[in-house]
Amino acid sequence: MKKYILFAVFALFAFLAKPVFADGINLSLVNTSYDYSFPADAYLEDSSMGYGLTYNWHLNPTWSIDIGYTDYGSGTRSFGFLSTEVETTSFSVAARASMVIGTISSHDIKAHALLGAVMADMDISAGANTLSDSDTGLLYGVGLSAVLSPTDELTFMVKMADLEFNNNVTFEYNPTTIELGYTRRF
Repeated sequence: MKKYILFAVFALFAFLAKPVFADGINLSLVNTSYDYSFPADAYLEDSSMGYGLTYNWHLNPTWSIDIGYTDYGSGTRSFGFLSTEVETTSFSVAARASMVIGTISSHDIKAHALLGAVMADMDISAGANTLSDSDTGLLYGVGLSAVLSPTDELTFMVKMADLEFNNNVTFEYNPTTIELGYTRRF
């Protein structure tokens, strides 16, 4: 609960300290590569489609703060007659560094590097049994974007998170997401 209160306080502070530079909202399709290590040498590897929504506060032309929500979709694996499904969602806060690396047909191409924290909730269902847990971990990523106009930008990001869930059983989870998004600045 403390994590969510801290996240809400940070979001409120960022909203009240609104910078002068153009903020933006990014909506992205997320392809998640699930990589779970279960005890007893059980392993789940799957990929799933999800979505993400990120609010981007620009502090200056180089630095910004991203506050986002991601639904990673679900990963499934069958162990004999038992089918296991894992669903994960997360909130994240990250610092983003951006710089123009080139121009194509009068459109700027930017490179991005991202580093921050992710707070994730995981639900596992296996037959009639369910487990739920949450964890806070490191979020990092890199990407490119094409600035189509002063208000429109297409983004491509690859992000990774380091998470470990403990609910009587330890689950290591390192989701890798490939995101294709559209940013609208205002």
